[in-house]
Amino acid sequence: MPYGCDDKEWARGRKNPVYFAEKLLGIKLHPGQKQFLKDFLKTKYYLMCPANQWGKSVTLAIIHIYCAAYKVNYPHWLEPKKVAKFDELPYYALYLSPRLRQARAVYGYIVNILQSRFSWKEVKYYQRRDHRNLKKVREERREDFHINKCRIDFLLKPFNVPSNQAISTTPCQFKNGSQTHIVPTGQDQGAGLAGDQFPIITYDECSSSNHLEEELPGYIYSRTLKYNAPIILVGTPDINSESFEFYSKLIDDAQDDSLEGGNDWQFQVGLTTDNIFYDKRELEKQRKRLEKMDPTLAIQIFEGGFVGAKGCFFTKPEVDRVFQKGFELKEPQKGRHYVAGADFAISQNYTVYIVCDVTDLLNWNIVCIKRFKGDAYSIEYQLELLKDLVDSYNNAEVAIDASSLAGPLLEHELHRLDYYSNKFDGYSKKELLLALKKSLSYNNTGKIRAPEATKENGLLALKKELNRYREKDRGKIKDCVMALGLVAWRMWHREEEGRITPLDLDILRTPIGYEAQQDHWGENDYLES
Repeated sequence: MPYGCDDKEWARGRKNPVYFAEKLLGIKLHPGQKQFLKDFLKTKYYLMCPANQWGKSVTLAIIHIYCAAYKVNYPHWLEPKKVAKFDELPYYALYLSPRLRQARAVYGYIVNILQSRFSWKEVKYYQRRDHRNLKKVREERREDFHINKCRIDFLLKPFNVPSNQAISTTPCQFKNGSQTHIVPTGQDQGAGLAGDQFPIITYDECSSSNHLEEELPGYIYSRTLKYNAPIILVGTPDINSESFEFYSKLIDDAQDDSLEGGNDWQFQVGLTTDNIFYDKRELEKQRKRLEKMDPTLAIQIFEGGFVGAKGCFFTKPEVDRVFQKGFELKEPQKGRHYVAGADFAISQNYTVYIVCDVTDLLNWNIVCIKRFKGDAYSIEYQLELLKDLVDSYNNAEVAIDASSLAGPLLEHELHRLDYYSNKFDGYSKKELLLALKKSLSYNNTGKIRAPEATKENGLLALKKELNRYREKDRGKIKDCVMALGLVAWRMWHREEEGRITPLDLDILRTPIGYEAQQDHWGENDYLES
């Protein structure tokens, strides 16, 4: 009887993680958690994007108990009798999180589950007849509290969660020689993992890490080579994280691979409504209240949508559809018409030139982006670079910021170019931003297209700025946004019907932003081809 459990039940639990959790650990699961447990070993990489309060941390704790119990991913782990003294083999699994609080929570779930101290609540409604009036039916709400009954004596010894300082060096230890290391990555970018190999790695709240792009290839993928181990990434995109664009692209790749039947990625979205242990009626009330205050945040919390943070000037869908596969930065072509936006800097800010092919008035393709520190070159040299760029792109029209310190010099030096100046005063800046907003939201598809954003092609900086530009940033300079905005501003002024109206500008003064004003922007507001 392994760890006080019947042999047949133990063997059945090995092949069925859901059975292991419900029958041997004594935990009730909701359908989303069952799917997670059924699927997490089917592919090399599993990406889970849960909404708030979905129950991901409990599920990860169950996964680590299961893996430690059966030494998952070791050779012959499904048929351990083929290996001499299999149960005595050392086994080290790894749980990561950039947040110490989250790491402590999962550690606590593991030890509490195995010591029958894990509790949960269920809310149920009952219809009862009023004993004073049998024709009258009244509804009663009841809260049922449960504590799990773990049937395996698996912990090496009873203990509580270690201190903050000791958690990284105090793994969960089990009676079969397995250990689960709970490691907050903090600011070391996962460097503390160097030298170790693991048969399974889970990374909780990975989207909140500011170093995910460096951690995955450098410190995580390389720690799974010996066992060809699965990696489980869990988290909802955090727009305030430096890893937002990288993690969003991982999601896109995982979704594509899952839809195409690939063998590398498994993808799952977890909804708050999956969690059957919440009071559904109270949850619906909270949803309605939040929808009134912030509809986009309600989508993220209750539907697992990745819509960005509150107050963002451009929505995530608007930004995402700009950067697409199949597009590329292009050299100048004869017969094409181009417009360049030039935002100058003479200090630590960046000078940015963006050139768009606007031959098709309904589809503007970004074909070139140049970005460099303003103090790297004199303003005269920056102007020469712009002139060369404009000449090469068929004498492109140029829209510039005339408010910079170099404004008078710009207008004097650019007299031979086909240029247009935005004064960048209060009205003109709003006009520029609204022109860009309308270009990105046009007809629910947007007008602007660009290749996938990478550091190499220079578009990652543009994507980051678009994703992070908030309503409160209207008075601030975001160089890439301004350069692209200058292109949009010039295009909306090419014909009279494309001009920004006073009513449009009123939208910029409202605290609720654009999302509640979409109906105002009908097709008649846009430049017709």
